[in-house]
Amino acid sequence: MKIFFSSPGRRVELLKLFKKEIKDIIIIGGDYSKNSPALLFCDKIFTLPFKIDEDYINEVLKICIQEKIDLVIPLIDYELELYSKYRKIFNDNNIEVIISSESTIDIFSDKMKTFNFFATYDFINNPFTCLLKDFDKNNFENNLVILKPKNGSSGIGIHKVKRCDVEEYARMIELNTNQYIVQEYIDFDFEVTTDVFVDKTNRLIELCQRKRLKVRGGEVERASTIKDININEIIEKIIHKTSFFGVINVQIMVKGNEYFIGEINPRFGGGFPLSYYSGANMIEHIRNHIENKKIIQYIDLRYLDNFYMLRFDDAIYTQDINND
Repeated sequence: MKIFFSSPGRRVELLKLFKKEIKDIIIIGGDYSKNSPALLFCDKIFTLPFKIDEDYINEVLKICIQEKIDLVIPLIDYELELYSKYRKIFNDNNIEVIISSESTIDIFSDKMKTFNFFATYDFINNPFTCLLKDFDKNNFENNLVILKPKNGSSGIGIHKVKRCDVEEYARMIELNTNQYIVQEYIDFDFEVTTDVFVDKTNRLIELCQRKRLKVRGGEVERASTIKDININEIIEKIIHKTSFFGVINVQIMVKGNEYFIGEINPRFGGGFPLSYYSGANMIEHIRNHIENKKIIQYIDLRYLDNFYMLRFDDAIYTQDINND
């Protein structure tokens, strides 16, 4: 099986897990930087354009046809929209892409659209959100609000400010009022990121809830698994109203007995290895999908409760960066 990982960056552990689970795998990596650590764990690598646009996707398609790729797995948010838009072209060349529908990607890649989507349902609390250009402090209940890019990723560009200071603060640091949102700050007790595998028929196959204990740079550093039936029910309802495919992660804030939607990322999350090692083997579902084997529905039956992940820094030291 040949798998193309698009922009693997630092996802070394994820690639190792695929090699562990799929014995005959050949991993092809594509990234704009040859210094990406994960490329050193690929069997073959290609340099992709820095700008992610139609030319970028055409270059990936050309590589995939040339290398007879079976499956493409995009790994960063900025690629998702284009892969979903051009998935049929890949499929026409017998190449599967693990990507959700174009309409679903459109909703969850834009935090304003995410707010509007959940505003039509009442099964989860939805922190009030507006574009910075439409900000009115009287629409917010809490003293604190969050400013963040409406298409942002990895915790970049987030600011916590008092609602009475929003306009002055935004002017001072010259925020784009059309591209930034203002969101009610939730003083949550803890946050849960749930890794979920959804099959091609939009059926929830398996999930694993990860309680965040420490976050660095927008990515979880320490976490433990939990099992909360209310979160399971919320995720079932979300999937019923959308069109996902593959591994996604759903972020939910918990405060007392209340649940607030955070973000939904239709891709592998950085903390996915915790789900895998706790027993939720979602790579198995991907392998079975490609090999046209039966995909067994587990929901939350396989993973261990109260199982911990404690990540730490590591590095690669080499003189052999592939410059082909």
